[in-house]
Amino acid sequence: MTAPMTTGSHHIGLTVAKLEQSAAFFIEPLGPGPARHMICYEPSGIRVEFIWPGN
Repeated sequence: MTAPMTTGSHHIGLTVAKLEQSAAFFIEPLGPGPARHMICYEPSGIRVEFIWPGN
């Protein structure tokens, strides 16, 4: 993983270098291009977003 891509008060976005589909996680398109992302929620409400830019 690289450094955080985006941050907010209840959100952090991380860019990942390799995309691997898993049955345990739902990876969905991010806009019209090849990019994909997945968001998971931590019990206190903080969201963690993983972004694969598609390149």
